[in-house]
Amino acid sequence: MSVVGIDFGSQNTVVAVARNRSIDVITNEVSNRLSPSMVCFDMATGRRYIGEAAKTFEMSKLNSTMGQLKRLIMLAAGDKPAPGDLDAYESVNGFNMQTGEFVGHATAVQAVAMFLGYIRGVTRTALGGAAAPNISDCVISVPASWGDAHRRILMDAAAVAGLGPLMLLGEGTATSLAYGLSHLDAIPKDGMMLLIVDIGHSSTQVQLCNLTGQGLHVLGEAWDTSLGGRDIDAALASYLANRLESEFPKKWAGLSASPKAMVRLRMACERAKKMLSASSIARLSVEALYNDQDMSEILSREELVQVMKEQIDFFGRLHAVLARVADAPKATPDTEVTADGSATPSSRTPTHIEVAGGTTRIPAIKEHISAFFGGLPVSLGLNQDEAIARGCAYQCAMLSPVFKVRPFEVRAVNSLSYVLSWENMGDRSSVALIGPCTALPASRAVTFSLRQLPLELTLEAEGKPQARYLLSVQEGDANAISDAQVKIKVRCSASGIISIDPKASVWVRSSPSANSESAETNSNEAPEATSSNTSMLVRCETSCAAVATLASHSLPREEVQRLATVEANLAAADRAMFEAETARNALEEFIYEKRDGLSGSFCPFLSSPEEESTLKAALNDAESWLYPDEECSSQSSLTPQEISSAAHKRLCLMKDLFYPIIERARAYEEATERLMLANRAAERLGLPTEQPAPPPRTAEVFEAAQRVEAASAESISTDGSTTAMDAQNDVPNDTTDPQ
Repeated sequence: MSVVGIDFGSQNTVVAVARNRSIDVITNEVSNRLSPSMVCFDMATGRRYIGEAAKTFEMSKLNSTMGQLKRLIMLAAGDKPAPGDLDAYESVNGFNMQTGEFVGHATAVQAVAMFLGYIRGVTRTALGGAAAPNISDCVISVPASWGDAHRRILMDAAAVAGLGPLMLLGEGTATSLAYGLSHLDAIPKDGMMLLIVDIGHSSTQVQLCNLTGQGLHVLGEAWDTSLGGRDIDAALASYLANRLESEFPKKWAGLSASPKAMVRLRMACERAKKMLSASSIARLSVEALYNDQDMSEILSREELVQVMKEQIDFFGRLHAVLARVADAPKATPDTEVTADGSATPSSRTPTHIEVAGGTTRIPAIKEHISAFFGGLPVSLGLNQDEAIARGCAYQCAMLSPVFKVRPFEVRAVNSLSYVLSWENMGDRSSVALIGPCTALPASRAVTFSLRQLPLELTLEAEGKPQARYLLSVQEGDANAISDAQVKIKVRCSASGIISIDPKASVWVRSSPSANSESAETNSNEAPEATSSNTSMLVRCETSCAAVATLASHSLPREEVQRLATVEANLAAADRAMFEAETARNALEEFIYEKRDGLSGSFCPFLSSPEEESTLKAALNDAESWLYPDEECSSQSSLTPQEISSAAHKRLCLMKDLFYPIIERARAYEEATERLMLANRAAERLGLPTEQPAPPPRTAEVFEAAQRVEAASAESISTDGSTTAMDAQNDVPNDTTDPQ
């Protein structure tokens, strides 16, 4: 059973695994610990490029490259794009920001599943390839701002990719868990109030938790979903483009209107931003940025801070997020626990600050965070890029029956406010289900009054629809119900996914009542009738009412299986294309290597001119097959499997043709080496040596080596003090003759 933690990031994804009694971050196929969250399509060949390969083709295939896959899930869940998203990414990354669909008709679930399948393959390779256990169980990180719809989309994508997430863990909670388990010795006996500030590529999240040696308890969270490093990059690119256009209008006119030029400029600004985290100035150089013109500019740290303040109000928005977490609703009583696990903490002031996310490396951001909390220093005790993945791996190990970890309670909370609303006879009503800062998992029994059935219910999170349900009567006449009370059971899982029990209890009054609709939560018992209306309240059995899902962001099981089959076929096609390219590359390498050898190292070992002609003709024939003419290409109708098989057969044939000459060269090298070793032994014993014969007189070299070895053995066998092999292996560094 695998224990895998996945930090599914907007720009990069990090994977951590539990092995060798520790948590390790694995590397991808190019030995990078961060894998780009990107999928690229080659419309000409129909091949996909994922991760590092997609990053390679990002510039050459802008309109068919999908980046920021987390933002894709947000759009598919109904979130509106943030200001600037359309201008910066609609025509570049190849997906429609309004509908969340790729130009090649790949939905958000399919796109994310493609990338998660790639991550699954990378993890399997790192854990041992084909001999590794099946990579299924894992824990995936999600932002605190994600509601039921976002999480369902991610779960479907993971299922399509062949993963079975044990849990979706909040990014802030994962970071707190990583810090708590790796710094147990630094936690005071009475606990600490830990503040996590995570500023990533596209969003900012802040979490406050009570951390003790026995566990952590989240107290509040706040976020800004459109404040991150990419906004700084875009602001810097806009600033430099405007400066270039104003200073050199003839040279750079229209720069800001070129999508490809602006993407390259944003990449350069991202590199400069990273350099300014360590130095006061940085030089930006981009060759052929626009109209074959090179760009070289110098950017200072002061300019960076000025752009952050004036163009995107970065520090003002960060200040607002920090203020919200300080004033966030307190956790419900069952979640507020002190170090001894009994009392509610009296203060929400943080005593320790940790930062995560690459954007927090900017010195001005850390200074602002410290100043907000009265000069409390910002600690750097975590790896800012890998902390979330490590926390997810810790959580997966806790849930796994294979690994035994020390007891550490993680009490996460729900970050959003869920409401169930409905419209009954023209009146709009609602009832609260799960409030913010509610400990997870949570169950609630909700009772409310209605006037008629069937009734359509809408699940909302912070005013955004998440799902629709239909409450109906299974038995009896629904029209006879003119006034009733309904109790439904709602559960929020540890992953933050809302589910409603399909069975509901209904109490119907025998005569219509003019009472207005009311709602009551946390009712565990049926409504008690008073003495005056006992005869007017009739209870229906639980089976008489049902809650059916009308619309949800979860895909039907049949659709998930169909998409999983499609993804498996696409992955098999990718592997076939990769194997075909590998076989072609191996054949190409053999052709070039042996062609150079025929005019170089292999030349002395040719037995005849005819052999040389035969070998050169075979090389030319293989090269002609490898690079056919476009007009008469024989490979255009072949499948990748057939190309791989044909290339492998030709490579085997070429190896058979070159085997004699390769063996002659190898035999000569071995004989020469043997003769050199024998000469060293002869010099040690004061015997005459022989020089190796030039190729291809291989037999003479063997004979010379045998003569020297025989002479050495005969000379030293008289006293029995040593053997020829000992003399050969024990040659001293000096050349003094033995006494």
